[in-house]
Amino acid sequence: MKTKSGETKEAILAAAYSVLSQRGIEKATVKEVARLAGVAPGLVHYYFASKDVLLQEVLQMAGRRYAGLIEEMLALPPQTLAKEMLQEPQTRVAKEPEWYRFKYELLAIGLHNEAVAPSARMMLEKGRECIASMVQRITGEGARGEELSPVLMACFDGLAIQKIIDPAFDIDRAYQTLETIFQPVLAAKAEP
Repeated sequence: MKTKSGETKEAILAAAYSVLSQRGIEKATVKEVARLAGVAPGLVHYYFASKDVLLQEVLQMAGRRYAGLIEEMLALPPQTLAKEMLQEPQTRVAKEPEWYRFKYELLAIGLHNEAVAPSARMMLEKGRECIASMVQRITGEGARGEELSPVLMACFDGLAIQKIIDPAFDIDRAYQTLETIFQPVLAAKAEP
């Protein structure tokens, strides 16, 4: 059972995620987060010592959510997982573009801000690890997952940013091409 304190903290994190992804990390304010969460700004400071600490917690929350999704996907049969692995990022960019906006902003800031760089690196590492685990489950080859994960992640991110910046971009056609290219490489192992 969640406590009132836990629910308040979760509401603040959800509000922070929304504000950070819509306004940007640099422009987001604690006041906006508090207003959206329906709490006093002092309560945000009570739970999070600084905006940087809040950002770290939002990243961890998003990471836990994504890890849960990957865990569910890994339970799928390899052939289904191969399709889902390519479908999930395409669906996410349509349903949750704020995730990509948040991710890209964090990465851009991480290029020139040493305090944010470790979080940006961690986000990239975790993304590659998740993709590698799916590729390994599909192909039965660990090395294949490690080799393909950065390439696939670059494709997923590149297509997402194109769609976010250019809503007319035909992401469906691009994903069809991506599937055609990777289908032989991601040939699912035969199930016992």
